[in-house]
Amino acid sequence: MTLIGNPPNLILGEYFGYTFLDFLLYAALPALAALVVVLYLFSRQVDRLPPETPLSLPPLRAEFPIARTAATLGAFTVLLLFLSVPGGFGVPVWVIGLVGGLLALALSFPRYTRMVVRSFDGEIVLFLLGLFVLVGSLVTTGAVDAFADGLASIGTRNLLVMGSILFWTLAIVSAFIDNIPLAAVAGPLIARLSAATGLAVRPLVFASALGLGIGGSGSPIGSASNIVALSAARRGGVTIDWPTYLKRALPITFAALAIANLVWLFLF
Repeated sequence: MTLIGNPPNLILGEYFGYTFLDFLLYAALPALAALVVVLYLFSRQVDRLPPETPLSLPPLRAEFPIARTAATLGAFTVLLLFLSVPGGFGVPVWVIGLVGGLLALALSFPRYTRMVVRSFDGEIVLFLLGLFVLVGSLVTTGAVDAFADGLASIGTRNLLVMGSILFWTLAIVSAFIDNIPLAAVAGPLIARLSAATGLAVRPLVFASALGLGIGGSGSPIGSASNIVALSAARRGGVTIDWPTYLKRALPITFAALAIANLVWLFLF
């Protein structure tokens, strides 16, 4: 829905200079429509599942002074991002997020800082790092330009058709290649495609952002959110294998993509 809703949005927003408000105007409605479909289909699915044994979690005790400080810092950081034009008063978006996080850790030192450092998940970071290297090589070797030229060679100059092709192509690929490094490829791809076809950049960017964001839900490695959530579940004793995930999530992902694509068509 927003510039900071997921990393692909942030990457594309920074690459093309779109702001928090731009994403609210052009991505929020399709994303909300997809959310309604997901909630409806999952609610029907959950009703038919046998009850599961609840996880035994330690009780949480609110640390109200530090919680208030963290909430205030969080709200201030989001406000800076919302006011970014783009990047917040000439400051890159990543700097705003990094400074906000470091301030929160500094104010909660030493107890929470140590907890965060101890919970650092190197496995996920190395996985994403490897993907960025792999995808970066596609840009360097010209594979991205060749792919963009291939899309342009389809011959259509209809914005809605080309946007939908880009939407579904990136959505399907992002289900099986993490959508963060894929978004880094999507930026140059859109720029090349727009230059080759003369089509407007903005609709292509938001078609790509929606396809990447929703399509990433299709598999366990489609998005960083999936990787982190499934890793946390595994540490808590709940293992979700690929067949189970795909059976539950893939049909719903395609339904969400379909409604988001439909709403995008009306917006542009």
